[in-house]
Amino acid sequence: MGSPELGERDTLLKTRVEYRIMGTVQDIRAKAFEILEKSENGIRYTELIQKIHEALPKSNTNTIGGCIWDLTQQNRDKIYNPARGVYKLVKYRSSEENISVLETGKSVKKVGEEAFYEPFRKWFIAGLGDCDNAVVLGGARNKIKWSNPDVLGTRKPELGAIINFQPEIVSVEIKTTTSDQDLITGFGQACAYKLFSHKSYLVIPGDANPDIIDRLDSMCGIFGIGFILFDANDVNNPSWQVRARAIRNEPDMYFVNEFLKDLPKEYTKELLR
Repeated sequence: MGSPELGERDTLLKTRVEYRIMGTVQDIRAKAFEILEKSENGIRYTELIQKIHEALPKSNTNTIGGCIWDLTQQNRDKIYNPARGVYKLVKYRSSEENISVLETGKSVKKVGEEAFYEPFRKWFIAGLGDCDNAVVLGGARNKIKWSNPDVLGTRKPELGAIINFQPEIVSVEIKTTTSDQDLITGFGQACAYKLFSHKSYLVIPGDANPDIIDRLDSMCGIFGIGFILFDANDVNNPSWQVRARAIRNEPDMYFVNEFLKDLPKEYTKELLR
């Protein structure tokens, strides 16, 4: 006799849960639109989730992500993605966004590249920790094309280490311009450094074209190159931001020796001491 009552209770409970879930989804999506209304320049996915969570603290970030992941697909007449991971209302689309990437990626003059070599060298050792010694090559250019990293570091086993290993070479290419062509060239240079380096890094301005940053981020991941963004307008506080750490690879020892032979002796001595 009691089973029908239990069935009715289960149905009622299920209905209440469904209404609650529907209400949560509607609240989260409404809040997303409210935030987008205030973001004329667009907003990144992670930042949008964070702002929704701050406004609706009872909804955790996983729930929010599950409610807005298809926001663009469900509202193509209202929302679009000017770059990967960026959300923007269609009504805020500017005519300049219709210009091709190559045209928008023009070079913007910043502080000279050389000014960041020494600040990066210090942070490379103390902050990133991928090497225990580093030198600024700067004007001491190697004769071999595309074998001239801006900063060169080495990592060696500590004294008394149980397991020893051969010294590792870490190369860094730094760019301060935001020209797409310059940044892609820098990526090519970082790739070339892998011939004689165990690790290679590409360091570019954080205010470069978002689309080229996303593309370089993906390509660096494919090729195992470290990717770092920084403020190219502030030498005193570059705010180095690691997007991806370099993956160790085994270089060609022929090119390692050719590279080291061509380095001025004072640099080699400093790196291997």
